[in-house]
Amino acid sequence: MKTVILILSLLGFALGALGQTDIRKIDAEIASLQSIEDHQSFWKEMYEIDQTYRGPNTVDSLDKLNLIKACSYFNHFGYPDPKTIGPEASIISTIWIHNKYPKVDLYTFRIILAGHKKKWIDEFDLRDYYLKSMYGRVFPDNGNKSKPLSEIFKSLKIDLSNTIDLDSLLTIYQQQEDFLKEEKITVGIWQAKSYSKTYYLNGSPFKVEFLDDPIIIFQATDQQYYFQRLYSDGSHFPQVLFLKEEFPNRYYLYKQGEVWFEILASGDLLEKQEGKEKILEMK
Repeated sequence: MKTVILILSLLGFALGALGQTDIRKIDAEIASLQSIEDHQSFWKEMYEIDQTYRGPNTVDSLDKLNLIKACSYFNHFGYPDPKTIGPEASIISTIWIHNKYPKVDLYTFRIILAGHKKKWIDEFDLRDYYLKSMYGRVFPDNGNKSKPLSEIFKSLKIDLSNTIDLDSLLTIYQQQEDFLKEEKITVGIWQAKSYSKTYYLNGSPFKVEFLDDPIIIFQATDQQYYFQRLYSDGSHFPQVLFLKEEFPNRYYLYKQGEVWFEILASGDLLEKQEGKEKILEMK
């Protein structure tokens, strides 16, 4: 049985730049997969890598490499069949989820749609899980649950071509990565006070302390303001904020809708989400 490719020096390779030659090599090696055993070994390796580097151990460059490999596989063989290849093949959808760049999501969503068409992803999960984040970055309602799929795809400008051009994918990655590296003017960083909940174990109460992730508002070189939740794995990509003349200290998350952040005279931040207000203290 042919040894599955792309294992040697994986982490070192992922941390380096992915150039044209590397992409061509990856694509050619994946195209050479032949036997069922080759495909099974490939997806077992992808599963192990994806699940090993999660949470605070997340390595963005590995997630990027995994998605590029998954896209190459998709171009050559389509959405992998878990019944034939094994349950690890379903990791292709998780690899897509673990990408943190919104424009990459939009460009590669055809992987998820293919899984849905083959009935490996049901419509509930398609709407409530895979589409939710992309839709929620643009619209304040829950239209992802009820609007016609064709209307959602059109409004989000999702690319639904049959194949994924790897060069274009790398260009989109580069644009999103460059944005994160740009110099920014920090307006402020805030965090809510810790809170506790009481749980019971064998009739005895015990408290668990919770602390929300901090948030940051900043101005980028494009002069726009952005909001970002500072998750430990860096998974939240900044979202554009909108200003209104009548509320100069208030930053809206959508052009329409009552989701906003307002800097108070004290320097603290008043957050309004889903009709509820919360005070976050400046750090």
